[in-house]
Amino acid sequence: MSAFPIGMKIYDNNWYLKHNLEPEVAAGLLSDMGINFVITQSRLLPMQNNAIISAVPKHLQERYARLDDVAFRNALKDHNIQYYACMNVGFDANAARDHPEWLPLDQHGVIGTQSDWYVGLSPTNSAFMDIKATQLFHAISNLKPDGVHFGFARWPGFWETWLPGATRSSIREYCFSEETLNKFNQHAQLDIDVSNPISAYKSISTQHRKIFTEWKCSQTHKMISMLKQIARSAMPNLPLAINTIPFGPDDFGNAIMDVLGQDHATLGSTVDIFEVMAYHQILKRPASWPAEISADIRRRSKQVTWCTLQTGPHYTSSRYTADRRNRDVKLSEIQTILNSLNPDTIDGVCFFSLSDFLDAGRGQKLQELVTSYSRSING
Repeated sequence: MSAFPIGMKIYDNNWYLKHNLEPEVAAGLLSDMGINFVITQSRLLPMQNNAIISAVPKHLQERYARLDDVAFRNALKDHNIQYYACMNVGFDANAARDHPEWLPLDQHGVIGTQSDWYVGLSPTNSAFMDIKATQLFHAISNLKPDGVHFGFARWPGFWETWLPGATRSSIREYCFSEETLNKFNQHAQLDIDVSNPISAYKSISTQHRKIFTEWKCSQTHKMISMLKQIARSAMPNLPLAINTIPFGPDDFGNAIMDVLGQDHATLGSTVDIFEVMAYHQILKRPASWPAEISADIRRRSKQVTWCTLQTGPHYTSSRYTADRRNRDVKLSEIQTILNSLNPDTIDGVCFFSLSDFLDAGRGQKLQELVTSYSRSING
């Protein structure tokens, strides 16, 4: 990989299904822009709908059946583009639908059912993790990727809706189910009432917050370590990257650790690459923010850190109108962010996502912007 890696997220199949590109053509397009790694879904590790519409509609299933993931992986390899196979861990709407008993409970005793596209499952769910481990081993054995990327490597929480000004009390924290609380009681040698999530939360928040947070973070670490072991049993020394929440301890009362269970310092002992979702339009942050939060996470994790930038707007539909997000991500904004990235404090940049680059008109301008940037920074 080049001195300053430049990547692309591919979270849908639009390049193949909508734009009718074949693997070699798509790989050539990415190479021409100066892209040298991708974080991509595949038929072996398919993505369900999230902020990106990833599911394949019925009328395109026949063409989708002809998509050869190995051919795409090999085409990228021919162009010296590293392939990071992406698997979403703590998000699986299909599994949540099939196993409603797996849904987490929040601090109010309310079940964490699907909100918009999102529904989260807890890392303490061993049955669910066993399914993920089997999928991962099979995919890596077939794809032979250059690395593996775990999305939703955390506890449940719809962090994309945590905007500036939100209070910690407005954030739903999971999981206060009997199963989870029993495991915590056993770990901490406590006797918290597991039958009442409201009283359990009160007890934890007033008396046991520190140890509960540490335990939640340890469970995230344990989950990722287990999946890393599975991945490396299929391919030794395979690099591991994770989707990283773009918050620090001062954001929303340390919700990054208390609620989501991501302790960047601890995870740095297991994770090779922190891919920071520095989505400024989604989170209503200024163009100066992506570089700042990515550098901060790099400092705390002491690991390689990639800053991922939005290239198109999200969460602007009617249900999010009251949030008043910008309805566009201007090319000038993207250029400003790129200009602010310092290779001394950030180890690479990634773009979210490829479909934005393929749309007529604006997509061509995005391609030109990234091509110019890659040439300026890598020659």
